[in-house]
Amino acid sequence: MKPDRENIKVLVVDEDPEMRMFLATVLSSGGFMPVITENGAEGLRRAAEEKPAIIILDVMMSGRVNFQIYHSFRQDKKLRNIPIIMLSALSRDTVFHFQKYQSPEFGHRVPEPEAFLEKPPEADELLEMVNRLSSGP
Repeated sequence: MKPDRENIKVLVVDEDPEMRMFLATVLSSGGFMPVITENGAEGLRRAAEEKPAIIILDVMMSGRVNFQIYHSFRQDKKLRNIPIIMLSALSRDTVFHFQKYQSPEFGHRVPEPEAFLEKPPEADELLEMVNRLSSGP
């Protein structure tokens, strides 16, 4: 028997309209309730309002790697424990190497995200991660 996921909100933060549509479709087909935003400021606001179970965050918006929004989620006392699936057109190793160069505290004082997917993600892999993270430890 499948768990009831209809009320499990997944916040999507991505500036690419096609990727937002893809992610919303995949999440809906998996029984989740997508909450779609197109930028980091809107994502932070909607996260505070909607209290999602999971956040899917594109770390590379406006053509550059930007961890500022990720750091903002992790520094907010009400949002810091929400699992984050980080998306990027770059590989995980490239993104994290760049971030550690830019911000040495990444991985120490600022924890790494719970999951990472390269764009475009495979629908099955995305749903498996969302299912795993939404069911707790």
